[in-house]
Amino acid sequence: WRTPTEIWVNSTANSGFTWRGMSRHDLDATADGDPNLAVESGGHLYVTWASGVGSGDIYFVVSGDAGATWGGVHRVDHGAAGVDSMDPHVTGSSTGKVVVAWRDARGGAMDVWTTTSGSFGAVGSWAATDTRLDTGGTAAGAGAPEVRSCGDSVGVTWLDDRNGGVDPYFNGSSDGGVTWSGVAGFNEH
Repeated sequence: WRTPTEIWVNSTANSGFTWRGMSRHDLDATADGDPNLAVESGGHLYVTWASGVGSGDIYFVVSGDAGATWGGVHRVDHGAAGVDSMDPHVTGSSTGKVVVAWRDARGGAMDVWTTTSGSFGAVGSWAATDTRLDTGGTAAGAGAPEVRSCGDSVGVTWLDDRNGGVDPYFNGSSDGGVTWSGVAGFNEH
């Protein structure tokens, strides 16, 4: 959860009978928000959030032992300073593939972007560039991204106004987010 400026995580190893204690993961006193958590069956916990909401960056931290300890916090998006990035969502697989999807305005309107790690989200394992998933042109806006995975298959959904109304769209990957199959609209005939 978050306070007005902080990202906190608590974890349990026994279905909530006892808790380990709170750990803070944001880097400073800026207005952090939009936290999202994913749990991988092998015990990895992934947390992502937007730092400096309204002109922020996307940050990430991982625990490899179900929350007993945490790695270092690091930025995973590659937008320019001051780009409005928000609403990150994360998923991970037991093979080590991690995908973070979010929306940002680096192209003018809000678009859906992703980045990937092939090594359980370790520092230095993230893609060198971000991938834009929506293809609605620069005037269309996209938002409300969601990401899910099963093994190395990943799906991202979002809402998009490219056709004048708000419609749901999807893009999928069979290799943990390294390549994407192309945009499909749920309302297209």
